[in-house]
Amino acid sequence: MYLRQRLESIVRPEGEQIGTELVKFMGHFLDALFDIWAANNEFDTLVFDALVVVLRLVDEPRYQNFKPVLDAYVRNEFHSAVAYEKLIPTLKDYIVRADSNHEKTLNALKALGYLMEFIVRSKENHARLPLARDGTQPNFTEMLRELLDALVQLMQSKSARMTCQNTALKHLPQTVPHLMLVFDRTELTHFLMEVIENLGPNIVARQRLSFLRDLIKTELFVDDDCRRMLLPKIIGHVVEHIEKDSSRDEALQLCADILSDILECLFGRETPIGNEDDLRLLTSLCLRPLLQTVISQVAERTYLAAYVALTVALLNEISTSNYAQYVHDRPTSLDKMDFLTEVLQVFRDLVTKPAFHSDWFHMICLQNKALLKMLRFVMSTMKDQFLGVAFDKELWGEYFHTSVAFITQRDLRFETFAERKNLNFFAHYKDLRRDCANDLRSMWFSLNMDEKVHFIPALVGPFLEVSLIEDPTLRDTTIPIFFDMMTCEFYSKTLTGDIIHNFSTFEDELIVQLDTLVDNNRGGPTYKDQFHKIMMERCNLDREMAPTGQTLIQTIDRLLTRLFEYRSVKGRSDCQENVMSRTVELLKFYKEIDQRDLYIRYVYKLYHLHKQSDNLIEAAYTLKKHADCLNWTEQPLTDWLIRNQHNRQCATHRQLKEQLFTEIATLFDDGRLWEKAIETFKELIPVYESSLFDYEKLYKLLDRLAALYRKIVNQERAESEYFLVGFYGDGHPAFLRNTEAVFRGQSYEKLNDFQQRMLSTFTGSTLMTTMDTPGEDIRSSSGRYLQIISVKPIQSKESMALFADKQKVERLIKWYYKHNEVQKFEYSRPIRRKSKFSELEENELTMMWVEKTVVVAGDKLPDILRWSKVTSRESIDVSPLEQAVITMQRSNEDLFECAEDIRTVSKKSVVVLSGKLTGVIQAFVSGGIKNYNVFFTNECKKILTDREGQQADRLKELIAFQIPILEYCLYVHASRHNEVDAKFHESLIDSFKSYRSTVEGKFGKRPSRLPQGASIQLAQPPPTARFRAMQTPTRTFSHTDDTHSLTLSPADAKRISNGHNGSFGEPPTSSASRFVAAAGLRSPLSMMSAGASAIG
Repeated sequence: MYLRQRLESIVRPEGEQIGTELVKFMGHFLDALFDIWAANNEFDTLVFDALVVVLRLVDEPRYQNFKPVLDAYVRNEFHSAVAYEKLIPTLKDYIVRADSNHEKTLNALKALGYLMEFIVRSKENHARLPLARDGTQPNFTEMLRELLDALVQLMQSKSARMTCQNTALKHLPQTVPHLMLVFDRTELTHFLMEVIENLGPNIVARQRLSFLRDLIKTELFVDDDCRRMLLPKIIGHVVEHIEKDSSRDEALQLCADILSDILECLFGRETPIGNEDDLRLLTSLCLRPLLQTVISQVAERTYLAAYVALTVALLNEISTSNYAQYVHDRPTSLDKMDFLTEVLQVFRDLVTKPAFHSDWFHMICLQNKALLKMLRFVMSTMKDQFLGVAFDKELWGEYFHTSVAFITQRDLRFETFAERKNLNFFAHYKDLRRDCANDLRSMWFSLNMDEKVHFIPALVGPFLEVSLIEDPTLRDTTIPIFFDMMTCEFYSKTLTGDIIHNFSTFEDELIVQLDTLVDNNRGGPTYKDQFHKIMMERCNLDREMAPTGQTLIQTIDRLLTRLFEYRSVKGRSDCQENVMSRTVELLKFYKEIDQRDLYIRYVYKLYHLHKQSDNLIEAAYTLKKHADCLNWTEQPLTDWLIRNQHNRQCATHRQLKEQLFTEIATLFDDGRLWEKAIETFKELIPVYESSLFDYEKLYKLLDRLAALYRKIVNQERAESEYFLVGFYGDGHPAFLRNTEAVFRGQSYEKLNDFQQRMLSTFTGSTLMTTMDTPGEDIRSSSGRYLQIISVKPIQSKESMALFADKQKVERLIKWYYKHNEVQKFEYSRPIRRKSKFSELEENELTMMWVEKTVVVAGDKLPDILRWSKVTSRESIDVSPLEQAVITMQRSNEDLFECAEDIRTVSKKSVVVLSGKLTGVIQAFVSGGIKNYNVFFTNECKKILTDREGQQADRLKELIAFQIPILEYCLYVHASRHNEVDAKFHESLIDSFKSYRSTVEGKFGKRPSRLPQGASIQLAQPPPTARFRAMQTPTRTFSHTDDTHSLTLSPADAKRISNGHNGSFGEPPTSSASRFVAAAGLRSPLSMMSAGASAIG
């Protein structure tokens, strides 16, 4: 009675409280339990439960260190020879009554491994007994089979508690090592297969897979015969689960682990135990499901790395014969094609959407090695079975695209790797790209001409991407394919059987793809030379195709030069001018070769650059390039324009052109180039008036035109400053080196400001401080030098002719033609040297020569750039006499234009005119026209040439005609009686009378051009109080609606004069040399027109 109570206290839950004492004296306690079993049949169940309690205690984390004690006990101290007779029936009974005896059964199943070990050890002890037992002893094998059958029944039962079923399956593999001691391996394997086949619905997937994985780790799996039975069952269950498409199921990881364990067990050892049959089974059952799982995981990416690694491991083991057998087992050609297509698509996904981080160096290398091996298997199958009549365009296209993706993948771009990584790679592996490129070339040339034509131009871009890799060997391999493409298209036939004799399709695609790929940093400058050499060598061998082919190769040469230049500056934000310059070069090139889409693409690249830099006028000119490509019809726009969103929500040419013209005119308006805005709007008038009959748009357009005309006649605009910039030294890019360009400055930008902007734009440059032409030492130096000179625009003959027969044109109207649409520019520099005039009288005037340089720009300015390269230049020396004529002519022009400004613009201050009059009439310091007397002496006449004689006469005429101009200026000066100091004006009149008397005495009188009844006297003498205020005249400069005032004394007013004062001053303006030539001008200057042609 006491024994039962003690056993019951141990098996009750509170019995675990004495667990420490139990494990400490575990050996003695177990001996006692087995002794009770041997001596007494009354307490079988209680002893079994107590045994389970001890075994479960050892599995607890806090008693894990006692596990070796238990193991040692079982092996060395356990001596019971009859324990199995109690253990087997009791355990079987618990399993059978699992539903009603759930808790105890569950605990027993958790100790299943140790219980089976006790059973087997007990049998071994029994077998060592010296006396044989009589026939009444139970048969151990039969008892054990019944126990195993009970386990099988438990697995398939639908009524038993599922926790017991799953627990039994979890711990069943622990019994295998012990059962192998008493059962034949084949019989034991059959039992395990029976368990696998009878797994009921209560067994969760995770536990099923864990059971299979544990079986792989047993000794049975190493045995060839056992494995031959187990492997198909295990793989079948794994594949079944994979094919459920549970892409997010965590059990997918277990499936990968199981297959990985199988491969590791069979082929991962130094001496593999797997054989060809195992590999064939794995391939036939696993390859397709693995490929399909990878395809699904490319998007999910949850277990992608695991399945890619598994696929790579399997591919790495597949042999040629194994692959051939797999393909042979596909029943039809369609099945074979589906398999090959699927393989190629998976491989392309693996290299374009990598499963592994780039730091997984060796894993990536193993993957690439396995993929290349399989690509070669695929290549062999395609050549054998899918050429000729069985040729399939889609399958071959898949192969070509997959090979290209393999060669160009991120993880094989050695040119981007660090040197150490490259050394590490080539120490262990070879360049797989070259092998794949050779295979690619072999596949291409295995096709006949009719088959190749299917891939032109579709494969031009992919093959070009391969050839642009920075590897000479790859280029030697792939560039000949392009010549073959040319040949195929050139000799292909039309539907009527005629040979095409061109390769325009190939050419167009080649140019488009080069533009895209080079822009994406593919290829380098050496590619151009290699492409030229290889293509030209082959082209020269084909006499019929040579002329056309050579032209294309030269075109590609020019294109690559421009593309590489563009790319070299595109990424640099410090020099937008260079980016714009290279963009224009490409734009012009594409227009030249009639690549309309690429031309428009670069038009918009340039347009956006100008918008970012606030170059509104240049942006308008650029946008007009697109508008000029359109017509006024309802023709639909091309798909390319719509696809690239260059259609501005329009559908037809007319709609888009109308919208572009409106935007262009607005840009011109905002840039204050109103004349071009008017010109643009005028093109819309006939469209609205006669084509669309949209009078509402027409009257609104006419309103805008009227507003633009008002701006022209009412608003002042700042003159456009132009600068000649020379780029010298090898430090500049090749396209700039030792070239010159004329730049249009920004509004109100003077020379110093422009110089600083250029130095900050072209960083690292040195500003040259001389106007001398740079020598070879500067041009060939390694530095970067800038020479910047202010230049004056020379008005074109066409624009001058516009006003030739006009009686009177407002200065503000002529402003546009003086500063815009100009292509020639000039600058001058004084040179002091002796002349024949200095021999008569040596002074500053007779020794001052002027070197005048005229440069011609490639384009009129403004244009699509703020600058244009100089195409030619010419320098001439201007003699002192000729310079005197130019200076006098400019002085007269400035005087008259200033007077006209004062007369017509009420806001214009008279102080500027006051200064100019003072500088001419009261030239006390510089000497005035007295300096020119040397040219009118008898001694001078003797040494003058005929041309110089005409110039001397012209100088006289200009001096004489200056008197009516000065008189007109004094008249205008007097008209501002409320601004002019009376005494100051009277002093000007007195000086003028004296000056007029002197001039008319020497050169004759010219008729006055004052209006009838007009006088140079002040109309109303200002009050005395106003006299003092006028001692400090106010100079007012008006620009649009803003007025700025500057206080200026009469003495300063004299010094600001830009008129004739007897010295050369600044270089002559272009308008001065042409003013007299404007025939028909009805003003005091019009009288000078007769002798204008005599002046060079």
